[in-house]
Amino acid sequence: MTKFRVFVKVIFILIALALGLIWLNVFPRPEFLPREVDIEPLTYVLSILATSLLAFWKETDTKITTEIVPLNKNNEEKELRIKIREYLKERYKNRLVSKLADRFPVNIKTQTSDVGTSAEGKANFIKIDDANVNREIGEIFEQANGRLLIVGMPGSGKTTLLLRLAIELLDRPGNAIPVILNLATWRKEYKIFDEWLQRILPNEVRFSNEITEEVIDNTSFILILDGLDEVPELDRNSCLDALGRFGIKPDKQFVISSRINEYKSLKDAKVYAQIEVAPLTAEQIEKNLLANAGLRPEAKPLWNAIQKDPILKQAIESPFYLNTAQILFASERNWNEFGFTEMDVEGRQKELLRLFIDFSLVNKEKNDFPREKIWSWLSFLAKKMESSNSRTFELNDIQPWWFGTNHHHKIIWLLIWGTFVCIPVGTFVGFAGALIGPQAVVLIGILLIILIWGNSKISSNIQAGWSWYYYKRNFKKSLMWGLSWGSVLGLFGSWIGYKMGNYVGGLTGGVVWGIVWGVIISGKKTDYLLQLNKPYQRFLDWKKSLNSTFLQHFAIRLILFFNGNLPLQLTRFLNEMSRRYLLEFDGNLNTEIGGGTWRWRHRIIHEYFIHATDFEPDER
Repeated sequence: MTKFRVFVKVIFILIALALGLIWLNVFPRPEFLPREVDIEPLTYVLSILATSLLAFWKETDTKITTEIVPLNKNNEEKELRIKIREYLKERYKNRLVSKLADRFPVNIKTQTSDVGTSAEGKANFIKIDDANVNREIGEIFEQANGRLLIVGMPGSGKTTLLLRLAIELLDRPGNAIPVILNLATWRKEYKIFDEWLQRILPNEVRFSNEITEEVIDNTSFILILDGLDEVPELDRNSCLDALGRFGIKPDKQFVISSRINEYKSLKDAKVYAQIEVAPLTAEQIEKNLLANAGLRPEAKPLWNAIQKDPILKQAIESPFYLNTAQILFASERNWNEFGFTEMDVEGRQKELLRLFIDFSLVNKEKNDFPREKIWSWLSFLAKKMESSNSRTFELNDIQPWWFGTNHHHKIIWLLIWGTFVCIPVGTFVGFAGALIGPQAVVLIGILLIILIWGNSKISSNIQAGWSWYYYKRNFKKSLMWGLSWGSVLGLFGSWIGYKMGNYVGGLTGGVVWGIVWGVIISGKKTDYLLQLNKPYQRFLDWKKSLNSTFLQHFAIRLILFFNGNLPLQLTRFLNEMSRRYLLEFDGNLNTEIGGGTWRWRHRIIHEYFIHATDFEPDER
């Protein structure tokens, strides 16, 4: 289908080019073309049709890229592996700090489990002694021979455990790369697990799509798969089936985590062992609070509170809610000031969450924002991330469809974008109009609008300059691309030259431009690693390549701001929410660099804002 699509596009371009040259009397009028047919409007129609095909008839977003870019098997591959490990280690450490919200950690207890697994599946488990099950998670992973299932209640600390496992494995020498992937994007349409990996790995590990297949084939990954319960219910068994087929090769290692109740309704995960994240014990919590009394502001007030409130003591046996209570009691409020009213554990946990959200809305760390706006902005972000099954967010994720299917918004976006881009272009076109007449100027404008509209998805790559190796490898393909577009531009050059009496010079100039451009782009090298060290890093390359990506992004941001969907100073807002422990930033919050993505600190917080309605502050 791809070859046919390219063939049709080339045919229409060549026909439009030929008609233009006939119109300019460069080629004789063919005998089969009736004299009553006016060449000029026919040229306009065919040019618009060819441009529309280029703009709109393309691959779908779900198709997996399979083109392989060869790596240098010695130094380059080794260097790539080292960079990936260093990048992931730093990122996971930052996430762990954010996950704990700078509170003192409580050792998460685990226990052997077979909950949700069939009798036949249990019989295949490797026995892990109870004396070993509370050792470091890395040792448990080794005892499970690299295939482990972790289940637990919401907020029990499963993701924290996975982060600790990844960091521990990255600290060890070796070539295997542990990488945490969220399963939320899995769909049963993926026939094999490798297809899903090819789509998800570049986003997590930040290497170029162009080397995805080769990296997967030649790199040993330890897959730490979080959020089986976040896969749509009808797709979960297909995910376990695909993972089972993926695990036919004995060298494949993976960990799966899931909420316990969701796993009970599924078929068995093909693992060698299963553990459950156990609730914290009252004794464990009290011991940690007393050990930190005088060191952490929340320790003694929270200890005093659970002595008089047995429901609160039970509610914080979940690490997430213990962490939430720690943040609340660190605000120098005593138990009676919170005005707890719920008299069952689940109700008290919801109450803790609501109090924490309300506290975070007003607890200024560095930048102040109106709490009603914070509520609205976070709700919008939560819903957009959920609709795209995304668990991380970066600025490049904001696309024109974020403001819906409202065509008025798209027109406004084009006008804003056009104001910044088309004023300088318009100056040139105005000069050209004086030479070639208004009809050709109108045609150029129509073609530009079609290309802009059809390529409305914003994408950007980080380029790493020019390479002689890439020049030799890509020269033929890029030269053909340059000649094709150079010929089209040569047609426009011919129109200008026609009015100036030198249409051959215009056509020659366009072809020469195409050859030069083909030579330049054939040597352009895309960096293997697209690691974000600054939020706007993906947009920085636009200045080098005269790309309009940043201007498009700015136009969308303006519309979302005027709609009240997101703040204009978005990165400042997201970092402030990370300081308030609603989000996680994968970089350094002190310098606001070292990363470029955000995620919700916990799925429970994300779900709260997904279902949020109108803002109703709790005045306690």
